[in-house]
This record gives sequence, C-alpha cells and structure tokens, in this order.
Amino acid sequence: MMEKAKEEERTARFKCVICYIDEEGKVNTFEGVCEGKISHEIRADNGFCYDLIFMYGDKTFAEMSGEEKDKVSHRRRAIDKLVESFQ
Repeated sequence: MMEKAKEEERTARFKCVICYIDEEGKVNTFEGVCEGKISHEIRADNGFCYDLIFMYGDKTFAEMSGEEKDKVSHRRRAIDKLVESFQ
C-alpha cells in the first residue's frame, strides 16, 4: 500500500501512555514516543508485528537486539518518566 509513498510520507511513531492514580486520586500520565519511519521492505523476521518494518535510525526494530530496542522504545521512555516522578 505504500509502494508509491514519498520518503516524507513514510514517517511513523510508536506511542505509549502509562496512567498512575495516586492515593489522593490524582491522575498522572506519562507518555513515551519513539519516532521512526516505515521501511520499504521487511528486513528481518525477528520481532513483534510492526517491528519488522518500523525503522529507527538505520535498523528496523526487528534487526535490533532486545537491549538496543529497550533503550529507545516508547514503553521504556514512558516507564522512565513514571520512575522519575517518584524521585
């Protein structure tokens, strides 16, 4: 479906929002975003769903090691913000 898409039309992002409600009932939300683009082809068969075509830098998520992906993932970024709020 994206064969004819221009490079600037291939942008993509993963987003994660974590909600924590404290003991007073205050709602706290923490958002993590990972910006990338859609590759022109499937570049690996390792990974989960969109990992096969989501490019971060010069690799798809599927081409990254678990450690590399965990450092930049949208979930990691949201969790880091949540943890920071407790410090």
